[in-house]
Amino acid sequence: MKNNTMNWWLDAKFGMFIHWGVYALLAGTWKGRTVKGNSEWIMHRLNIPVKEYEEIASTFCPSEFNSDLWVKTAYESGMKYIVFTAKHHDGFAMFHSSDPYNITDATPFGRDPVAELAKSCKKYGIRLCLYYSHVLDWHEPDAFRDDIPLDQLSLVQEKNISFRRYLDKKVKPQLKELLSNYGNIGALWFDMPGCIDSTYCREIRDYVKMLQPECIISGRIGHGMGDYITVGDNKIPLTACSKPWEMPGTINDTWGYKAGDRKWKTSDELLRILLKIVSRGGNYLLNVGPDALGNIPEESVRVLKELGAFLTQNSEAVYGAAAMNPYPYDLSEGLFTSKPGVMYYCCLSVPDKLFLSCISNPIKAVTLLRTGEALSYEVTWSEASMCHDLVIDMPVEFINDNIIVIKIEIEGNTPVFENIFR
Repeated sequence: MKNNTMNWWLDAKFGMFIHWGVYALLAGTWKGRTVKGNSEWIMHRLNIPVKEYEEIASTFCPSEFNSDLWVKTAYESGMKYIVFTAKHHDGFAMFHSSDPYNITDATPFGRDPVAELAKSCKKYGIRLCLYYSHVLDWHEPDAFRDDIPLDQLSLVQEKNISFRRYLDKKVKPQLKELLSNYGNIGALWFDMPGCIDSTYCREIRDYVKMLQPECIISGRIGHGMGDYITVGDNKIPLTACSKPWEMPGTINDTWGYKAGDRKWKTSDELLRILLKIVSRGGNYLLNVGPDALGNIPEESVRVLKELGAFLTQNSEAVYGAAAMNPYPYDLSEGLFTSKPGVMYYCCLSVPDKLFLSCISNPIKAVTLLRTGEALSYEVTWSEASMCHDLVIDMPVEFINDNIIVIKIEIEGNTPVFENIFR
């Protein structure tokens, strides 16, 4: 159910995740060794000493970083919000902080990317949201690491005691900076709560809401205290969920920039993921990993703009749309989204005739969404299945299209389907 705080997020459906930090300099490789899996975990997985990682950070100078280009890319791709990694697990702040381990004070770059992104987001009408690693911080000895076995309760309890120092010394001061110095923040995206005690999660949540009551909190704050559910990375729930949810996903295999990762998804693959997520009531947070100079890879920009072209023509079926009552049959070649009085059928393979069974509502109109062109249709009765069939004639020029959206206007606000088990 919508509330005033969540309205913009529920309507947005599509956002850009940006993983960018010192790890972009390494691009997945350190001293001839390539990290397995995600490149932003290179410090931990290759056991780079803190002092040596600090030395790497001191050379970080992304001279080609242009916040306007990043935000313009999100805007042209149909994305409505950006989630930027203000601090990832390496502990390095990508904003100007009182803690000296930050991009403004500890690098020759000397600028504040969050401040610049805030201005660009305002220019393009994009909501700025920030990722903050609240539990894992490999730079801080009092923070958690992900390698504490959950069954070793004494270690868990010991770390939960030392965590108080880290929370008071670094987390809360930096959260205050992020929520005080950059205007309204749409959401704070926490991550990897692990075995943190619930009292800490509640304290962090209450602190955020005190500073900015309208700021949304992601599901990964821990212990069910988020304003929405964050599902697994690149994992789409099988069915719609009664609570707001979001899936973070990658364009290739990793989150931070990794030079050898060329497994780019096509725009068609990403569009099918987006439509499936929206059809099940979720949001899609799609990641880009800029390189050490501050450039989003060309392959990412290309497929994102192709997505944007589709969304420009079919925005009505995505933004503000919702999951509808489950359709009674499995449709491998199509997905539904809905708004009051309207069903949108996202046709993933275009036939010459489209058959949609068991729709009880009287049909008022059927059109091709991207043009508004009326489509010929009839409603027939099937003696075999004992239900109504909506039969839509598809003009021959559409048959070779990859994906089109059919707008079906119905009587009544909510689609009603006939019982197939009678």
